[in-house]
Formats: sequence, structure tokens, C-alpha cells
Amino acid sequence: VLCMMADTVILLLIAWEIVSMVTFLMGETDEDIPRWRFFAITHVGGLILMAVYAYLWVVSGTDVMSEWTGMASVMGQTTTSIVVFLLFIAFGTKLGTVPFHAWMPDMYAKSPTHTTALLTTVCSNAAVLMLFKAVFSYIGMDESLVTVGIVLCILSAVTALWGAMESMIQTEPKRILSYSSMENMALVTMCLSLAMIFAGDLPNLQALVLIAALLHTLNHGVFKSLMMLTVDSIEDVTGERKIDRFGGIACVLPALSAVALIGVMSLAAIPPMNGFVSE
Repeated sequence: VLCMMADTVILLLIAWEIVSMVTFLMGETDEDIPRWRFFAITHVGGLILMAVYAYLWVVSGTDVMSEWTGMASVMGQTTTSIVVFLLFIAFGTKLGTVPFHAWMPDMYAKSPTHTTALLTTVCSNAAVLMLFKAVFSYIGMDESLVTVGIVLCILSAVTALWGAMESMIQTEPKRILSYSSMENMALVTMCLSLAMIFAGDLPNLQALVLIAALLHTLNHGVFKSLMMLTVDSIEDVTGERKIDRFGGIACVLPALSAVALIGVMSLAAIPPMNGFVSE
């Protein structure tokens, strides 16, 4: 909430650090390596954010972000491209953008489910919405962003494909869901990248991909939370973590299985579920 409501640079950066630290503390398990990897990678992103927002503060002459509009015209083409690229990388450390996804599989698999649900919804959604505000509100669209948009679109496509392929060879449900989150967030950043490419000449397409990005951010948070809680319930009942040992669950847990089916259909983008609508 603080991240989304903050109107000053200092408050925004403090709120973002709180998100990272709370997630780190909630990820405590018997094996601490995954959460320390998360700590290191997300703080690299945090340092990049500090540098970028400090630069925007200096250029604009104010730390009140609601007064930042059309910064691209002030910074110049090269600087704007660099700033936008750094913003995507910084927020990408939370979204699992390649190569900053290294923390995700173990963190999802080994952390308590309420932590992974927080990661896949609150943290990811906050990152997407803050990125959206920074690029499309504070910096603004400029023709110079076409090139960086293409680069970021390719990076997002690579991330989505990597996440999809990795998810198909995992044996633990939470690992599958971690790579699925990586893929879905990459689809969102791909849409944001396409919006930069379409800016100016194709306003209708730009509006379409932005709506798709924000809708999928919302829908992903809903169906991924459902799947996280479903998987946790099954693991609590069975004591198993391998998906090939879950056979026959529908016979003893029919209601939970019905809920899981809804989540899986949404995850697989099968109509008329919400995953289908946004994808």
C-alpha cells in the first residue's frame, strides 16, 4: 500500500525496502540459502532503483513524483533509454526476469505458503504497477524508446519461454508455480515493452497491450494465489511434495479437487476462466 501511495522518492524507496525485508523475514526455513539469495538479488534491484529515482529527483528538481511528467523530453534520448532499461531490470529482480530469476524456484519451494502467496501476488503486482507508473507517467513516451522497447521485449520473451520450459520438467508443485509466475510476469513486461514500441504511431495497439498487461497482473494474482493455497492444503493432508504421488486425491478430497481444477484451468488459459481472458 505504501509503495502505491508514496508520492515522495524517500517514502517510495523505504516502502520498497520494507517489502523486500518483510518477504525475507517471512521466508525463514531450515535451509536459509534461498532467502539469502533472494535478499542479495532484490537488493541489487533496490540499489538500481535508488540510483534511478535519485537521478530523476535531480533532473526534475523535486522529490514529489506527482510533479514528474514528460521527463523524457528533459533527459534526452540516450539517457531516457538507459533509465527505462534500468527500471525494467530493477523491478525485474522481483518479477523473475532472466537472469535475476535464480532465487525464485528454491524460495517458492522451501518457504511457507503464505510467503510464496505474498511473493507471487503482492510483491509482483506492486513491482508491475510501480514500473508502469514510472515509465508511462513520470518519464512518458518518446520515439527514442522504440529501440529499448525491442530489447526489453526480446528479454521478456526469453524469460517467458525459459519459465514455460522449466515448469514442464519440475516434479514439485511449488517449483512449477514459481516458473509459471516467472512466465506470466514476463508476458506482462512484454506487453509493457510493446506499448513503448507502439507509442505515437499506433495508439490503439498501445492501449490494448497496456490493458492486457494490467488485467493479466490482476488475474494472475487471483489464480496463482488459489493454486498456492490449494497445493499447500494437499501437501498438509498427504505429507507429499512430489506431484507424481498426488494421484487419487479427487476420491478423498472432491471439493478441494474441484477448486484445484478451476485454478489449473485458469493457469492453462482455458476459457471461460480469467487466465484465458487476459492471455
